[in-house]
Amino acid sequence: LGFVIISVVVAVAAESIGLPLPWLLLLGSTLPWVALAGWPLLTTAFQGNGPRIDRGVRLTCSDVGWCVIGGVAALMAGGAIALASTSLGSFTLSLDNGGATTQTGQISGVGSLSLAGAGDVTLNNSNTFTGTVTLAKTGTAANVNVWTSGGVTLGASTMGLGTLDITSVGLTQSGAFVQDVGGAGVLFNANAANISLNNASNAFRGSLSLYNSGAGTAQLVNSVATSLGTSSIGAALTLTSGGNLTQTGALTVGSTSSITANGGSIALTNGGNSFTGNVALTTTGANQNASIS
Repeated sequence: LGFVIISVVVAVAAESIGLPLPWLLLLGSTLPWVALAGWPLLTTAFQGNGPRIDRGVRLTCSDVGWCVIGGVAALMAGGAIALASTSLGSFTLSLDNGGATTQTGQISGVGSLSLAGAGDVTLNNSNTFTGTVTLAKTGTAANVNVWTSGGVTLGASTMGLGTLDITSVGLTQSGAFVQDVGGAGVLFNANAANISLNNASNAFRGSLSLYNSGAGTAQLVNSVATSLGTSSIGAALTLTSGGNLTQTGALTVGSTSSITANGGSIALTNGGNSFTGNVALTTTGANQNASIS
C-alpha cells in the first residue's frame, strides 16, 4: 500500500510541473510497487476542474484517472473531456467517460481506440487510428460519432440506444457488433473503399445506412431483422438479414446486388431505389415473400 501511495504522489507531482506524457508513462511503468493481477501499474487521481496533461491532452472534468496497463493509456472521467492534438505512438487510447467527449485537435499516431461509459463521443477531426476501434456502450443512451482519414477495423463492440456514425476510408471488423433492442440509427461511410461487416453474430437493430462510392463494395451480415436507412453503394452489394428486410430510405447500388433474408421476407419498395446491375433475392422458410422496386 505504501508503494501505491508513493506512486500516486510522485505521479501527481510530476504532472504538476509539466512533465510530458511519455515521461509520465515511463514513470508509471517503472515505479516499484506491486498490485493484484490485472490492476494498472499506475493510477493517479486529480481532483478539481480542468487539469492539464502535456502533449496536448486537455481535460475538463471533476474526477479524472489516468492508468497505464502494458501499453494502454486509459482515461476515466465523470465529466466532460475535450481532447486537443493527441499522439500516443503505438499505445491504445481508452476513454471511459460519464460526460461528453469531444476534441479540438487531431488524434494521430494512436494504436487502438476504446470507447466506454455513458457519455456521448464526438471525435470528428481528421484522426488516424492504426488498430481497432472498440465500443462498449450497451445499456446507455450515448451517441458516438467517429471520423478518421484512414481505415477502421471495428473490434467486438456493443451499442446502447444512441446513434452511431463512423466515417473512414474502408471499414472491416474483427469481432461482432451488437446493438441493444430499441437502438437508434447506425451509419457507416467508407468513402471510396469497401465495407466488410460479415460477422455472423452481428446484431444491428436500428436503422442501418451504408455509404461508399466508386469501386467500393459492401458486404454485411445481420443476425436479426434488418431495417435499411437511406444508403448508396458504389459497386456490388451483398446483404444477409436474419429476419425480415425492410427499408426506411432509398437504396442505390452501382453494380450487382445479392440480398438474402433468412426466415423472413424482403420488402425493398422505396420509389427512390436504383439498382444498376442484376439483383438476386433469396428468402428461406415457409411463405416468405420478396418484393423490390
